[in-house]
Amino acid sequence: MANASPLGWKCAPWKTDLLYDYTEKVDIGEASAIALASEIPSPLLILDDLRGRKLADQLRLDYTGTVGVLTLARKRGIIDSLHSYFDRIRATNFRIPERLLKALEETYDR
Repeated sequence: MANASPLGWKCAPWKTDLLYDYTEKVDIGEASAIALASEIPSPLLILDDLRGRKLADQLRLDYTGTVGVLTLARKRGIIDSLHSYFDRIRATNFRIPERLLKALEETYDR
């Protein structure tokens, strides 16, 4: 089974036509993730790219972003603080409103 990991996880889209269709709308990474998510039940995509999110919306796929994953990790006690992770995000060209990062820090890093 070429498209399965040793754990039985699906690793690549089975329907390559979906991948080709989606690459006309989004970058290859987002297209691959969305094509794969289109084939599995109840997926949760991690997407930060706006065009990828718009396509996921059109396909009615659930998604979150990097900040959502970090916030969930903080809520569950997997990480102790959002601040150091958000500082790393701030040091990149990642587009996210500073007021959102500060509000999340104020809520979860008290």
